Amino acid sequence: MKNIFDPFSNEDFEFDRNIVKVSLSQFVGLLSRSQARRLLFGLEKFRIINLGFSDVAQIGQAFADEIFRVYQKRFPQIRINYENVNKVVEFMIFRVLKGI
Repeated sequence: MKNIFDPFSNEDFEFDRNIVKVSLSQFVGLLSRSQARRLLFGLEKFRIINLGFSDVAQIGQAFADEIFRVYQKRFPQIRINYENVNKVVEFMIFRVLKGI
C-alpha cells in the first residue's frame, strides 16, 4: 500500500499531488482555453500536478497558455510539472513560459 500512496502524498500523509494523463483527452483536440479549464477542473486542491503528455501530438497555444500562465498565476502555490512531451508540445509550452 505504501508504494501506491507515496507518489500522491507528502511526508505528513496529505494527499497533495495528482497525475493527469493528458492523452486521455486528446481525441477532442487540445486547442482551447475551455478544454484546458476542463482538464484542470478540481485540481486546485493539490499542491503538485503532473501532466503526462504521452501520445499527444500537439496542443494549441490557448490551451498551453491557460495551463502554464493563467492557471499558474491564479494558483501560484501549485507546482505544475509536465512529462513525456514531444518537440511540438514542448515548443508550445516553452513559448508560453517564455512570455512569463
